[in-house]
Amino acid sequence: MNIYYLRVLGSSIIYETQVKAKGVAWSDSGLYEFWASDENDLRQAVAYYPIERTVIESIDYDVA
Repeated sequence: MNIYYLRVLGSSIIYETQVKAKGVAWSDSGLYEFWASDENDLRQAVAYYPIERTVIESIDYDVA
C-alpha cells in the first residue's frame, strides 16, 4: 500500500488529507480514483477526488 498526501483546493479553503491505497488512476470524467485490491486481486475504489482541485503533494511507497 501507498500513502498519498493530498491538497484539495476549495473556493475559500485548502483541505489537506491523506489516502492509503495501492494505486491511483484518473478518469475522463475528471476524477482521481484511489484503489486497493481485494483478496481476488480485483480493484476496489477507496476514494475519489476532482483532478482540477486536487494536488498530490507526495507519496510514501510500500507502507504496510
